[in-house]
Amino acid sequence: MQESPAIPHWAYQILQTLATLGAGGVIVKLVTLYQNRQKPAAEVHESLARTRKTDAEAFKIRAEGTSELDSIIERLHHRIDQMQVGVDEIRGERDECRQQVELQKIELQSYETQMRRMQSIMDLKGIHLSDYDEPKQLRD
Repeated sequence: MQESPAIPHWAYQILQTLATLGAGGVIVKLVTLYQNRQKPAAEVHESLARTRKTDAEAFKIRAEGTSELDSIIERLHHRIDQMQVGVDEIRGERDECRQQVELQKIELQSYETQMRRMQSIMDLKGIHLSDYDEPKQLRD
């Protein structure tokens, strides 16, 4: 097999990599055609067949990778949905607790108001709770 002296092998590999990643192989085919311009037709067809085979393998690998990536993304979306449901439940519980605390504050204020009212009534009638600290038998 005769190598074309126009482009060194390492430069060809770099061009092939860049072209495969960037232009989808069009530049590689052009460079291959340029390098193979003096080769016999059978050898050219053989190298083109190898190129097509590698392109097909690359497509297969890319398709498998895309399929796996899609399934990973689908599982992540499912997890995110489950977490969102959990977050919504926790928010509901938090809101219920806040409402309960507010109701208890209102109830406590009501009890404190009643206690102050009773204390003022007892003060008006002259009743002191300290009078009832000792048992009745000891006060007599």
